[in-house]
Amino acid sequence: MKRRTIQPAATSREADAVARGLRGMFSPSVVDDLRELTGYNPRQRVATAIRLMLTVVEGFLMGQTLSFTTLRAIFVRRFGFIRSCPFQKRFKQAPAVAFFHAAVERVVASVVASAGLDLEGPLGKFEDVRIYDGTGQRVPPRGRSALPGCTDGKAGTTWVMGYSIKTGLLEHGICGAETSAEIPLWKRLVPNLTRGVLYLLDLGFFERGLFAQALDTGAHVLMRLKSTAKVKVTGWMSENGLAPLPGWSLRYFLRAVSRRRGTVFDLNVTWGKGEEMIALRLVGFAHKATCIRWYLTTVPRSMLTARQIIAGYRLRWLIGASSKGRITQSVRDRPRSRDSRPRSVGGTVARKQDGEALRQHLERRCAKLQVAA
Repeated sequence: MKRRTIQPAATSREADAVARGLRGMFSPSVVDDLRELTGYNPRQRVATAIRLMLTVVEGFLMGQTLSFTTLRAIFVRRFGFIRSCPFQKRFKQAPAVAFFHAAVERVVASVVASAGLDLEGPLGKFEDVRIYDGTGQRVPPRGRSALPGCTDGKAGTTWVMGYSIKTGLLEHGICGAETSAEIPLWKRLVPNLTRGVLYLLDLGFFERGLFAQALDTGAHVLMRLKSTAKVKVTGWMSENGLAPLPGWSLRYFLRAVSRRRGTVFDLNVTWGKGEEMIALRLVGFAHKATCIRWYLTTVPRSMLTARQIIAGYRLRWLIGASSKGRITQSVRDRPRSRDSRPRSVGGTVARKQDGEALRQHLERRCAKLQVAA
């Protein structure tokens, strides 16, 4: 029986235009530099590096599921016949992953620079705002030797992915076994913080070393306060200005102030002892006297007010990574600052969003941060 080859739809004008642009951006010398940098060296016959790259880009532009069958069909139509096995091997090498990652970074940097994208309002004081989230995904049990699961006999993965508010792009991601902790994976994904960038993270990434690194590099971190963190209150910003305090514990401080619903706290705190001590800012909002949500940050008051800190962190709750590796947006937001009772976290529902719709939604949310400092 003659095997059928799945043929994709006709090439669109958009795909042809992008292909021409990529050929101009990735000259043979540029491709050779990327290959030398990543160690990627496919046989220079039919499946050259630039042809493989153009094939992947066209598959994305045509909105097709990027299976090897679909990609091979696009490749065959454009560049000629190639057998299935050697075609797949071009993608399954570790240097191939590094090559495509470097190529995508080059394209994204060029597009962002030419588009002149920038943040506006209070967030415009940052070079970018990046959100990171982790998720788990089950894989077939036969993969448990390489990707052991938390349950005996099971296999699974842990993913950490980063999203840029400025560009509206899922910038990068990393995968490990289900038994992997999120912090080590994130440190491999982001070995160095970028100066001027605000990082929004959840409690899975909470550690003092991250805040210390941000202070040293000029980056900014914002996340919720973990109950196990023993911070000392050294200052309280009230209506009368900044009042110094003698290193009270947070619990002792709360005994001396009003905690009625709607109260906003803006404190100077220290964390750690001796040479490891760091000075940070702690912002809180009282949903009720017994429920105060705290946000620990390196962002100074000259950049964001306390209420802007609270509103800014809500961007973190609007973005998440699904169990299928997709970026999702919450349909129902987490507790707003004016809520008297926090909603159940477990009740949050997520839905898929295409990139443009998600970006527009976040722009509307960012615009709400434009309040008087």
